[in-house]
Amino acid sequence: AAPTPIAAPPPGRIQALLYPATSAVGWVSSGDRLNHFGDRNLHAGVFEGHTYYGAMQFSLVSIPVGSRIEQAALELVGLNAEQLGTSGTWTLRLLGSEADKNWAVATYDQIHDAPVLDTIPPELKPQDLIVRQVNVFTLTAAQLAELERRLETGLVSFRLDGPAQGANNLFTWDTGY
Repeated sequence: AAPTPIAAPPPGRIQALLYPATSAVGWVSSGDRLNHFGDRNLHAGVFEGHTYYGAMQFSLVSIPVGSRIEQAALELVGLNAEQLGTSGTWTLRLLGSEADKNWAVATYDQIHDAPVLDTIPPELKPQDLIVRQVNVFTLTAAQLAELERRLETGLVSFRLDGPAQGANNLFTWDTGY
């Protein structure tokens, strides 16, 4: 479901609702060399001994270079909690621009090894992960400044991390596709 836009912005300001392209959102697993972009699932956590990351990239080309970004948030809707454990932390990572290149064919290793610039609040616990509930990650002032720098390249990529080892502990968000 599309997010509800906030009231119309004041004159001279724009509101942009961005969605990742089908080929730029999905998941990767340590047990599989290929990515699963274009999938409905955005897995993060550990399952049957394999680490899963959700991954997504957004095109920023609809926002004029040089714009000042006053606010940005990423909304994810819970899809499946059947493999969710009782502990652990799930985080949304803003990746370095090195990760933006060749994103559509990124492998598990490339996404796992991508430089993390920052963690976008909040960190989620199992009690925050509910099917059909929206999790909202809101960028900080420093993260907004990085997003403004990324307007030059027109791309920004994120990784969803969950527990990386131990018993099955996996949560799945909906990619929207």
